[in-house]
Amino acid sequence: MALFLMLISGLLLGKIAWQDFRERAVSVWLLGLLTVTELLKGYARATTEYLLWQSVRNATIIFSLLAIVWIYLIVKNRKWMNLFNKGFGSADLILLLTLGINLSPMIFVFFMLTGFILALSITLVFQQFSASCEPTIPLAGYLSVWAIFVMILAVVFPQYPPDDDGWLILVLNVLQ
Repeated sequence: MALFLMLISGLLLGKIAWQDFRERAVSVWLLGLLTVTELLKGYARATTEYLLWQSVRNATIIFSLLAIVWIYLIVKNRKWMNLFNKGFGSADLILLLTLGINLSPMIFVFFMLTGFILALSITLVFQQFSASCEPTIPLAGYLSVWAIFVMILAVVFPQYPPDDDGWLILVLNVLQ
């Protein structure tokens, strides 16, 4: 059942990436289906309390980062601004909240940071070498592709589950 739900999640993430790369917009239905699938994946392996606690912690991380960016932009521009009108789409937020359901907070932060760095790097390379590249970053698309890659790693290396920080802490300690 878990592998089937992972396959469904992968297909939905692929469709989300395709839509975001082509249209710079993502269907609400796809995001809703992905959320339901991620919740089912979570319920198959953990208790409701654990999933709720993990989701709340990851949502707090997301909203804290968004608040810092929003305050920075207000101070920098010296005027009130809506963060979702420029630069950050609601699909990006919903996708991050959905992907945070099944990741431990430490792995979620690692996933977000590496995903943001990859998205920014790839977009800068495309903008450098393509005259027709849009100035926006399809963040939901890049994060979807990155999430598919992480899911493939979780299948290939089942001893390193994405909801357990232990292996990441071990790797970080070895790198020090």
